[in-house]
Amino acid sequence: MIKNIYQEARAPNRHITNVKFKLFIQIICSYWQTICNLPNLFELAELISQKQDQLMKQQWS
Repeated sequence: MIKNIYQEARAPNRHITNVKFKLFIQIICSYWQTICNLPNLFELAELISQKQDQLMKQQWS
């Protein structure tokens, strides 16, 4: 995809390429925001582990 944008940037009709490039950057920003909003997987794994420990203690108490 990046290679295609680069090749089109060298074409005589650059206005369309600039629009495509801007859209490409917006998509990257959108994906990055989605990734940043994901929960911290290490914290989530730790919470699950703690909950499992609590359940096991309740079962064996």
